[in-house]
Amino acid sequence: MDKEINNKLDNNQDDKELNINSDDNLIDEQNLKDKEHKHKSKELKKLEEQIKELTEKYEKLCVEKEEWYNSFLRKAADFDNYRKRITKEIENLKYTANKELLLKIIPIFDNFKRAIDSTEKFNDYKVLIDGLKITYSELNKIFEDLGLKPIECVGKIYDPNLHEVISFEERDDIENDNIIIEEIERGYYLGDSVLKHSKVKVAKKKNKQN
Repeated sequence: MDKEINNKLDNNQDDKELNINSDDNLIDEQNLKDKEHKHKSKELKKLEEQIKELTEKYEKLCVEKEEWYNSFLRKAADFDNYRKRITKEIENLKYTANKELLLKIIPIFDNFKRAIDSTEKFNDYKVLIDGLKITYSELNKIFEDLGLKPIECVGKIYDPNLHEVISFEERDDIENDNIIIEEIERGYYLGDSVLKHSKVKVAKKKNKQN
């Protein structure tokens, strides 16, 4: 009898221990779930913060892009206005320069016309020649005022920076080759720069044959 009672007590004790262990397991599982939930919540919060940060950066970049685009449009408009203004100024300068030159040339043109009319009227070619001389002198004065001056070349040594050779001629009365003996077409300086090369004939020493 006592033995049976002891067995029952032992069984009850075992059941209690089993129940305790089960409760402990349930608590451990719950703790694990709580930890996982907290970890997921933390990760989710971190992800939300990253999304918020990226969103703010994106919005900032959109604003900057709009500002840069508007700045570009303003600069493009400013440049277009500048280009138009410069074009107009260049046209005005051309007009002014042409006007000043024409005002100097027109009297010469009129004098030339009067010389031709007088020659036809009186059949006197001396009037025409005198008129041509006056016209040449007046034009030469205008060219000098503009800084135009002829390149001296006859008797000089050929210089490719100043002269363009049109033909050669063998001569036995010269000491050196490449002496310019004829100006075919006059060249000019404009200031210190060559405006037009002289076209010239150049002499070469004649080969002496034995």
